Amino acid sequence: MAASTPTHAFLRAENEFLTTARPPSPSGSPPHTVALNPLHRGNPPFVTSRHQTHSCNITLVLSVIAIAIVLSWLIGANLPRWGRTRTSVTDADREGVVLYWRPGCTYCMRLRTRLRFTRLQYVEVNIWRVSEAAAFVRSVADGNETVPTVTVAGRTMVNPSKRQLLEAVETYAPQRLSHPPKPTDGHT
Repeated sequence: MAASTPTHAFLRAENEFLTTARPPSPSGSPPHTVALNPLHRGNPPFVTSRHQTHSCNITLVLSVIAIAIVLSWLIGANLPRWGRTRTSVTDADREGVVLYWRPGCTYCMRLRTRLRFTRLQYVEVNIWRVSEAAAFVRSVADGNETVPTVTVAGRTMVNPSKRQLLEAVETYAPQRLSHPPKPTDGHT
């Protein structure tokens, strides 16, 4: 066994000092908390100050807020959109863009969220609430209720990407893309 060096003796003495019981501070709470790890023989224990505990609490609160924001976004992406939801599909709707979806479908949530930030005018139909819509989706998806299924001017697309959908709309139903007004140069 190797002889103890002065550094080891100092660390051992410091460890003993930190692990001894101390009287509470005048405010009644200990000045810091000592976390002992039996694997750190001879090394000073990890000391947590009030400032470190406070910063950990802030990090925890910010993490909870971030998780709440993500969950509310996911829940919001799964709810029907005001003004876009239909309980039946008319022939006029089929001439435009109709998005068939169902709650809980991650592919539907992804497409619906991405379409939210476009200028595309479309109608959403929940196939779990409209039996005719579910029958239509089964008829175009080999008997399966595969969603999202989208019709663009009567042409059907099963699980399209945003890019594929917008390309189809530009080709077959360009009137459904509301374009921003063209900027004027100020001269009339």
